[in-house]
Amino acid sequence: MGRYDQARTAGAALLLVLLLGGCGGDNTGNSPPPDTSQVDYVANLRADQHALDRGQLLYTNLGSVDVGTDHTFEITVTDLGKGPQLAHPDPVPQGWVAPPQDVPTGGDVGIRLTCDGVSCASYDDMRKPVVVPGRAVTWSFGLHLGSPGQAHIHIDAVVYRTSSDQVLSSAAPIDVEVSVRRTWAYTLGQAVHWIFTSATGLGLFSGGAVLTAIGGWLRRVRAARRRPDVDRVLAAIPAADARDRALFGLLRLTNRPIREVVAIRRSDVFMHGSAMAVTFPTLSESIYQHRVTGRRLRQAVRHLATSCSGERIFGDGPDTATPEVTDRWRRHCARVNLDLPLTALHSYPAPDGH
Repeated sequence: MGRYDQARTAGAALLLVLLLGGCGGDNTGNSPPPDTSQVDYVANLRADQHALDRGQLLYTNLGSVDVGTDHTFEITVTDLGKGPQLAHPDPVPQGWVAPPQDVPTGGDVGIRLTCDGVSCASYDDMRKPVVVPGRAVTWSFGLHLGSPGQAHIHIDAVVYRTSSDQVLSSAAPIDVEVSVRRTWAYTLGQAVHWIFTSATGLGLFSGGAVLTAIGGWLRRVRAARRRPDVDRVLAAIPAADARDRALFGLLRLTNRPIREVVAIRRSDVFMHGSAMAVTFPTLSESIYQHRVTGRRLRQAVRHLATSCSGERIFGDGPDTATPEVTDRWRRHCARVNLDLPLTALHSYPAPDGH
C-alpha cells in the first residue's frame, strides 16, 4: 500500500513538472497582434480633415424690416479650394453679407438656424454636398417677424465625414441681428386689442368713444404717411447741421444740379426781411433767380451766407464733390430707415414751404 501511494505521488509530481514546463516555453510566435484600430482611426480622421477645402458663407442682408412681414433668407456656401485662411474673394455682391469666418467645404455641408424673436422655416434639406471648387450651393429659409425689437438668427455650419452623421469640422457660429421696426398698423392693432380687452372691460370708455378716438388717430397717421419720403429725410437732418439742411433743401427746392448748388456764392443770396432768393447762371449768361421758401431752409441758408469764411457758402473742399454729397444723403436717409437715391430729391414737385 505504501508503494502504491509513493507511485501515485511521483506521477502527480511528474505531471506538474510537464505542465509548468509547457507554460514557461517560448510561444511568442503564437501571441495575437496588437490592436491598431484606434491609431488607424485617428490617422484616417486627420487625413479627412486635411482634405477639406476652405469655403465662404454669404447670407441675405436683412438690415431693418417692418414687424408683421415675411422674408426669404438665403445662405450661400462657395467652395474656395485650398489656400490661405480667411482669404475671401471680393467684392461681396450687393444685398449680401460675408462674415469673416471660413466655412469648411469639400464634403456634405449642413446649415442649421437657431432663431430668437423671429420664426424660421427651412425650404431645403439641411445637408448638401459642396465639393467642387468655385461652385456655390444655396439654402433658403422663410422668416416671419412677429414682434418689434431686435431679433437674432444664429447660423451653424458643419461638414460631415463621408455619408455618416459624424461632424468632421465646423465653422465658428455666426450671429445675424435684425432690427424689427414697429409700424403704425401694428401699434393700432395692439391699441385696439388693449382697448377692447381691457379698457372697455373696466368701464373706462364707451364703444362709440373708442371708435371715434381710433378714427381720429388713424386719420392723423395717414396724413403723416402721405408726406413724400424725401421730405421725411429732410425733416430728420439735425438743426445743428445747417450746411446739409441748406444743401439738400436747395437741391429739393430748385431742382438744380449738385455742381450748381454747391457753387452758390454769398453774392448769389439775396435777403430782404424774411424774403430770400438765390440766383443761378444759365447757358445764355442770363440770371435765373429762385425764391427760397420754408422758414427752416431760409434760416439754414442765412446762417451759411453770414458765417462762411470764403466766397462760396458751402466752401471749396472735397466734401462738396458729388460722391461725398451722395454719401451724406445716404447717412441722413438711414436716420428714418429709408434708402433713397439722391435723385429722389427731384422726383416730386417742391412744396411751397417746410
